[in-house]
Amino acid sequence: MTSKIAALSLMAALAMGVASAGPVLGPKSAKFEVPASKEEGVPGENDYLVECRGNEKTSVIVQGDHDPVADLELLIYEVLGNNKDQLVARDVGTRDILGVIFTPPRTGMYRVVVRNPSRYDAKSNPFNRCYLSIK
Repeated sequence: MTSKIAALSLMAALAMGVASAGPVLGPKSAKFEVPASKEEGVPGENDYLVECRGNEKTSVIVQGDHDPVADLELLIYEVLGNNKDQLVARDVGTRDILGVIFTPPRTGMYRVVVRNPSRYDAKSNPFNRCYLSIK
């Protein structure tokens, strides 16, 4: 738990500009909705594409809306083409706040995927509103 808090603190510092690296066109932020799961065992998901610099640390932080709190999952894939994307970073089961720091092996496109396993309910839980920060 202590290492998780330390890692999230470091990611927050990176996101605030302590270091310069990450996306080729500079820091990114986005608001997006991740649908709730409509089928048992199949989480809803949404993704975001970003071009990252190779061999430079990149931080990705996702904060959900806490309405309700959900065990979101964050996955980062290097886009290789031909449906052969390579998983390069992952954070699982930390509720509505997730984060990773990774070093892309090369400059290129990376796909940030956020999954939401919470049960779909049209009135109370159709999706999780997320805020994404990439630096």
